[in-house]
Amino acid sequence: MAKKIKSVWMWAFLLIGGPLLITSFQNCSSEMFGTPVMDLNGEASFLSTGVSFSGGCEAELMNLYNQTYFSLLKQSCGSCHTNGPGIGQFGHPDFTTSYNAFKSMTRSSINRNLINAAHQPPFTGAQHQPALDSFTPRWVAAETTYGVCTGNAVAGNGITTLGKTNPAIVAAAANPNTWTRITWDLAAELKDAALNGKIPLTASIEARVATVNGVRQGYEFRNPMVRINTGFTGPYRITSMRIHINNVLQQNVTTYSAIDFSVSTNTDVNISPNTAFALAVLPMVESTDSFALEFGDIKSAAGGSVGNPGGGGTPAPTPTLPTTVTLAQLLSNDAMLGVFRQSCVGCHSPGNVKGNLDITNPAQAKAQAANILNRMNDAGNPMPPAGLVMFEKRELVRIWRASGAN
Repeated sequence: MAKKIKSVWMWAFLLIGGPLLITSFQNCSSEMFGTPVMDLNGEASFLSTGVSFSGGCEAELMNLYNQTYFSLLKQSCGSCHTNGPGIGQFGHPDFTTSYNAFKSMTRSSINRNLINAAHQPPFTGAQHQPALDSFTPRWVAAETTYGVCTGNAVAGNGITTLGKTNPAIVAAAANPNTWTRITWDLAAELKDAALNGKIPLTASIEARVATVNGVRQGYEFRNPMVRINTGFTGPYRITSMRIHINNVLQQNVTTYSAIDFSVSTNTDVNISPNTAFALAVLPMVESTDSFALEFGDIKSAAGGSVGNPGGGGTPAPTPTLPTTVTLAQLLSNDAMLGVFRQSCVGCHSPGNVKGNLDITNPAQAKAQAANILNRMNDAGNPMPPAGLVMFEKRELVRIWRASGAN
């Protein structure tokens, strides 16, 4: 049980929220933009956390959700919260749909509405308090363990941009379909002046005023993008992103806290594709509100043009991966190369063809190569469902696809 609870705690940084307007945003592209890089060996870190994300952080938290909120929300919220935009899908009878909606929210908001007798009687009310009381210590512990697992346990101590105001966000509030992009040059616009000139990246995010039933409730965010500045090369690894408003870290905005993405292009890349909009509920000063991004860590490949502010000697050499990878290698018993054998064949083989994919069938695997890579890099809806596998293993799948998916 201790082992289960240890891992379970990892998801709640990403979780829950009230039925306030969290809209599922789906990236329409079937491609995964960006190229994952190898794990921490050979990377220079701008903020040395000493924690590496190796996948699997989500598995036990999904188990905890199944044991706690899933049945309760399905029974109490299923009559309203199943259709998505505006009201969420956390009451959906499908576990994956319910869980993916739940993880984009805040647990406190869910709890508040569940015990609110005026919210949706007789489905909500004080009768839920004993259950929620029993859930709380397990989820509080889960939040802590999830933060440790993903390296986000010390949110507020990352690489933070300068705050920026953008009155255009408020000016566009009357049109809910208008988003305004806020952009930061990380080479020059960081709170820690010692880092200026050391991270040649540009980051941005879209924002709009969030309105529920005609009342302004705060701000929504979507499509966080990063690119390498012209004249520099990567890759650069981004782990975790949080949002500050008026110099205050928005603790409940955790939609992007599990980001673990590599950027290797001078073109904007969405570092959190296929995730829900992030909602910050707060009193608004509006035209003078300022926004900032906080990254848990940013790393460059060893030998890159940017040094490690933390120092610490010469980085280890970058592990060398093959230039071509075959399906036979991915299905082999090789400890390094056998990614599909280790992570996929249990659900995608002749005896268990989930999603109409037999990954051992060369024609099917090749036809689904783009989707396979996309799902393996989608932290919000990953394959395997237990969580993202290690960087170098996802990189092997990318190489397989790039070399013809044969």
